Amino acid sequence: MASALGFGFQAELFKVDFAMWTRDATTPVPVVFIESENFATSADHEMRKLTCIAAPLRVLMVPVEWDESEGVWASGGLRRQLLTQWQHIVRSYNQVWPRQGVCGVVIGEWRRDNHLRFYANAFDPTGNLLHDTDLILLDRVMPERDLKFVDVVDDAGATFTYAVPLTETGQQLLGQYTDDPKGGFQFRQPEERPLPHERVAVVIAIEKDPALLQRMADMCRRLGYFVQAVDSAESAIDVMQQVTPNLLLLRLNDRFTDVLEWGRNNHPSSLSIILIDDAEIERGIEALKGGAHDYLTVSTDDEVESQLETAVERQRRRDQMS
Repeated sequence: MASALGFGFQAELFKVDFAMWTRDATTPVPVVFIESENFATSADHEMRKLTCIAAPLRVLMVPVEWDESEGVWASGGLRRQLLTQWQHIVRSYNQVWPRQGVCGVVIGEWRRDNHLRFYANAFDPTGNLLHDTDLILLDRVMPERDLKFVDVVDDAGATFTYAVPLTETGQQLLGQYTDDPKGGFQFRQPEERPLPHERVAVVIAIEKDPALLQRMADMCRRLGYFVQAVDSAESAIDVMQQVTPNLLLLRLNDRFTDVLEWGRNNHPSSLSIILIDDAEIERGIEALKGGAHDYLTVSTDDEVESQLETAVERQRRRDQMS
């Protein structure tokens, strides 16, 4: 993470688990401090330490039974209890010693459904939450035997080994808590997202071509879509159970009909478009019979993007007329 941000990092600097700073600084001045604790309910010490020190961003990372939705945890979930506790600490310290910057908390939660969830919260200096809780969901986490061990060396030369759970798709979905008094969690629907044109695209390259999948995803983002990119029919259906796509963009293979049928039955308003090669016109026609709205030939990015815009506009007009 530090390398991706262009930061240097060191463990146990100033007795803080991790510190990050800009690499071009003549003197390493931390801009991010990270503390971690194995038990969220006993993380008061770490939160107090982060509140005492100065940096633009200070983050506490803890695992806990977080979600308060009914039936998820026997404990009922600890979200409101811990948020209140941490807010009180931040506010108390700020009243005596005002601070700038953001104090964040990242919560890890691994449920019986074998999904690994990370929740993110951020407090301003007065202890107020800056936004609703966000969620990253790592889909289809493999069993423990499929852990990957990664060695990381910090700027002081210390080596740390991390066990990283492999995921089948790496699929990430965003969600947020609602104002439901029960504290329930819901995935954001398209109309609730502050996104350009409020459009959501599920991009599927079932033939597992990473380069093509990336091209298709980037193209949809340029057109203003929020994109969920997946590489299998199963993953596509998993995603569509959580979000309602405005657009389904698929690369042909033998499983595309499963996705088309599921999308047609569950999201009849979604626009389904198939990408084909020039030699696959007959399969494109077959896709139209199977429920696709249109098909496009794979050519240059500019040509496909123009064709896609035309197809989307054509379908919009059809919907208006109907």
